[in-house]
Amino acid sequence: VTATYKMVVSRAIKGVIDQNYSEIIKSVPLVDILYDLRGVQILSNEEVKKLRDDCKTDKERAFEFLTVLESRSDDNFYQFCCLLKESDICNVRKLGKRLEKEANKTAENKDNLTSQNQATSNQTKASKNNWMSSSSSNKQVKSTLPDDITPKQIEPVNTENRISSTSSTEPVKSTLSDNTTPMQTAPMNTGIIAYQTAIQATLS
Repeated sequence: VTATYKMVVSRAIKGVIDQNYSEIIKSVPLVDILYDLRGVQILSNEEVKKLRDDCKTDKERAFEFLTVLESRSDDNFYQFCCLLKESDICNVRKLGKRLEKEANKTAENKDNLTSQNQATSNQTKASKNNWMSSSSSNKQVKSTLPDDITPKQIEPVNTENRISSTSSTEPVKSTLSDNTTPMQTAPMNTGIIAYQTAIQATLS
């Protein structure tokens, strides 16, 4: 049964493969690890047969294998690194460790960038929500006042209070005759005294 694959390695992993392409072709003994690659399901049975073709050069084999590897998942790439780290050849083990380290570093940088972008996005949303909330509060306060109120319209209220205060004194003033003045009361008192004096003189 031929295995079918739909996933491909991420752009970050592909970048690691591209950067180490020459080293992989030069150092990895593909013929010796083909069955191991089949065992972890990186290669299918048919792909193993094609890569074992004696008519192919090492470079051709490496090119075909890397093309297949790029069509797999990131997990398959890490499995490939683990196989290299288990090799009896020192340079191959070092290559496996370096590929894995570079892949992890690239993935970590990607996660940090994603977190920073998410934090920036959250801050932007929070600022927008605060601005909208503040704007809504201002509209509610403004709506409690009449739409047509102005400072000039408050003046007649104070004028009416002054008129009301003035009108309350009018009943006291109205008890006096309109023609009465302090000067007019003096002659009336003098006449009464003269009349009383004349009566007393007559009686005596």
